[in-house]
Amino acid sequence: MDEIHTDKSKIKGQIYIITNTLNGKQYVGQTVSHRKNHDKYRPFGIQGRFNDHISEAVCNTKKKQCWYLNNAIRKDGKDALTVKMLEECSVEKLDELERHYILEHNTLFPNGYNLTEGGKTIRTIRHDMLEATNTPSKRGGCEFRSETTRKRMSIRSSEYSNSPNMLKLRSDNAKDQHYKKKLEKMKGVVLDPLNLEQYVRLRKGVALVCVEKSIVRFAGKHETQEELKNRALAFLSVLATLPN
Repeated sequence: MDEIHTDKSKIKGQIYIITNTLNGKQYVGQTVSHRKNHDKYRPFGIQGRFNDHISEAVCNTKKKQCWYLNNAIRKDGKDALTVKMLEECSVEKLDELERHYILEHNTLFPNGYNLTEGGKTIRTIRHDMLEATNTPSKRGGCEFRSETTRKRMSIRSSEYSNSPNMLKLRSDNAKDQHYKKKLEKMKGVVLDPLNLEQYVRLRKGVALVCVEKSIVRFAGKHETQEELKNRALAFLSVLATLPN
C-alpha cells in the first residue's frame, strides 16, 4: 500500500476503529488507501486519517467535524487513542460496512463517539478524498449496486434501525413530548459545536440546556444524571446542525 498510483481503480476503501484507552469509548470511520495529490494517488490510509482527526482537534478550525471525538482528543490527549483497521474493501462498499461496524461495535453516541449511523453523509467527503473533479454519482450510488447488494443493504438497514441501541435512542426522544418545542425555542441561537458541554447545567433530577437567554430542561424520574446529560448533549448536537 506504499505505492503511488495513477489508476484510481487500484484504490481501496478502509474501515477503521479508534479506541480511547482511558474509557473504552470507540469511533468507527472510513477512509481510502490513497489520496490524490499532484495528479497521482499517494498513500494515505487509516494512519493518514487518524492524523487528520488529531489535526482537526488540535487546530480546532474545521467547521464540520466530529465534535465528540475531537473533544476527547483535546481532553485526553492523542496518546490515549489507538487506531486499527477493521476491514479493507472496495470504495463502493464503504458506506455499507461503516454502518455495519458502527452497529457491531455499538459506537453510536452516547455509547461511543459516532454521532450518525454512518454512511449517509460521507459520500461528498469521499469525492473530495479521491478526486475533486469527479462527476457526482446518482443518489445512493445505485448504478454500482446489483439487486442482491441492494437487498442485502436493505436487510442490514432494517436490522440497524431495529437494533436495541437505535430503539433506545428513539425511545429516549419519545419520552420528551416537547422535543420539537425545545428546538423551536432555541432556534437562532449561536452554538460552539466544539464545546457543547458548556451549555449543560446539572441539577438534581434535571439537566438544563442554557444558551444565551434561552433555557430548556430534560427530566426523567428513572434516569440517572449521566443519562439526562447525554440527552441534553444529543439535543445540542441536533441543534448545532440546524440553520440559524
